[in-house]
Amino acid sequence: MKLWTSLAIACIAFAMAAPGVAGAQSAPGKALAYRVFADVVAARICIPRNTFNPGDTIVWRAEIQDPAGVRLLDAQIKALGIQAVVTLKDGTKIPLKFGIHPPFPNPPATDTYWAGAYFVKGDHPTGTLPWTVTVTDAAGNTVNFAPIGQGNGLSVLTIAEKAPALPKS
Repeated sequence: MKLWTSLAIACIAFAMAAPGVAGAQSAPGKALAYRVFADVVAARICIPRNTFNPGDTIVWRAEIQDPAGVRLLDAQIKALGIQAVVTLKDGTKIPLKFGIHPPFPNPPATDTYWAGAYFVKGDHPTGTLPWTVTVTDAAGNTVNFAPIGQGNGLSVLTIAEKAPALPKS
């Protein structure tokens, strides 16, 4: 698991610029505490992807902003006690950690964002894999993010059957 986490964290830097608050919802009766944006990429190369096979590692990346759209940084995250976790449809939870990407000593450009990785086991069921990101803080605020279209049954993340190896000629 440590190897996959290291590979996931070695992703190239990215800056998420998503308009609006697509998918972010606060708890009923509460004002929006944070804006949450998240995507899924392939490990090692950090290219956005929505279809994975057994043996692949899925990486979630996220940015958390205040209600005005200002990115929260390390000191604010610690002061507010913010935590983020991805939850899969089967209940699996993948904690997201805030940090520098790519980690040093990988120059030149770096960025800070939340990331977490999940290794797709060989016997993982195929089909769609709904997921959400839940952000909580020490004051009891909770915000949920779900990818656009997922609530309408669109396939935003799919685990596909691995193709059989070609015969050697």
